[in-house]
Amino acid sequence: MSGNPYNFTRPVTDPAMFYGRGDVLRKIFNGLTDSNPGSYAVYGGRRSGKTSLIRMLERRLNERLDAHQQPFIVPLYMDMQFDPPSSPANFFQRLINRLVEWQSGAVGMSESLPPIRETDPAPSFAEAFIELYCRVRPKLGGVNLALLVDESENLQRPNWARGLDDNLRALLSNVPGVTGHLGLVMTGGVDFYTDMAAEKDGSPLRNVLDEEIKLTFCPPEEMLKLINEPTQFCLSKTVADGVLQQAGGHLFLAQYLMSNLWIAGLEEVNAELLQEFAESFLEKRRDFEGWQKSIGEIGSRIYSLLLQKDMSWTKSQIAKELNLSRMVVAKAVDPLIFHNIVSFQEEKLTWRGEMFKKWFADNIIPTLDLHESKESMSIRDDKGAKYVIHVDNAQGLIIGDNSEVDQDFQNRGA
Repeated sequence: MSGNPYNFTRPVTDPAMFYGRGDVLRKIFNGLTDSNPGSYAVYGGRRSGKTSLIRMLERRLNERLDAHQQPFIVPLYMDMQFDPPSSPANFFQRLINRLVEWQSGAVGMSESLPPIRETDPAPSFAEAFIELYCRVRPKLGGVNLALLVDESENLQRPNWARGLDDNLRALLSNVPGVTGHLGLVMTGGVDFYTDMAAEKDGSPLRNVLDEEIKLTFCPPEEMLKLINEPTQFCLSKTVADGVLQQAGGHLFLAQYLMSNLWIAGLEEVNAELLQEFAESFLEKRRDFEGWQKSIGEIGSRIYSLLLQKDMSWTKSQIAKELNLSRMVVAKAVDPLIFHNIVSFQEEKLTWRGEMFKKWFADNIIPTLDLHESKESMSIRDDKGAKYVIHVDNAQGLIIGDNSEVDQDFQNRGA
């Protein structure tokens, strides 16, 4: 066997190592290459494979371009994590630059930019992009665009986010010459999902997206392919099953374990060495601390319940056991699902993975009172009103900051 194929620090770039997200990749790829390109939001926790997915989409679209397959789809990738735009105008300026870069480099044709200035408002840049694209497209035989935006939560927090969302929504739904020729994929974590899903003051993009996709835990059969195929099935069933048990459904954790096992020498691998590497993760890395912060107190109480009872629970059963409203439970379990530390199948939640379980048991459970919470959460009612709630277990009520809203929730038995 050649060099170590496992990598837990960078996005997956080798198609042969792209496991667990093939169905999602095919769904979005087929949607983007349709004669009327689709638009998608992809949600997942940290290290759940979002960047690997969007980069693999970019790769496959470029391969398609190189093969001259029609309709021509030009991918425009934008990473919002390390260098987020400073304004909507800056976002569209980058989009324009990417389009100009592609048309000059790929097909040897250069179009002059429409007259715009750095100080112009966002609509001026959006209009400049529209003008440029409408001039370029006919000359290239009808090229469509696929806008791939990674780490999109960085676009939602600034106070100008609504202006950007409004312009993107218009491009997708109501701009002659562009609408029907532009595909969009936006990836993001828990914060991105929260912002997009808000009933009021949420993203206006949401109701024009074709689909929202959650990157949940990787099925066991796909995890075992990741474990066994690159190693040519040289691991014992005990060790392979042990990796699956330690990582649960988390591809990143499986990559970490398998990379260390490979370096140690696969011929030397046994259950004891696997356990040693699982424990070394808890000592060397702090990923779980970030996941825990995202999960929050109520999410921690739910996860603790899953561990202590060691059984699958419905959301209604959890709400009853912890004396919480089902709405609070529903919001609190999303980060657990996004971080791939629980599965949600047949309406039941089940914990997955020994590694996070051990860290949680050692560091978090001793600080929790399972049936008492000082947690406050920002939520919205079904009318879109946003406010802060507190869980009062003694009275079994959800009490908001606004007394009129409180009474309304209490009357409806929230």
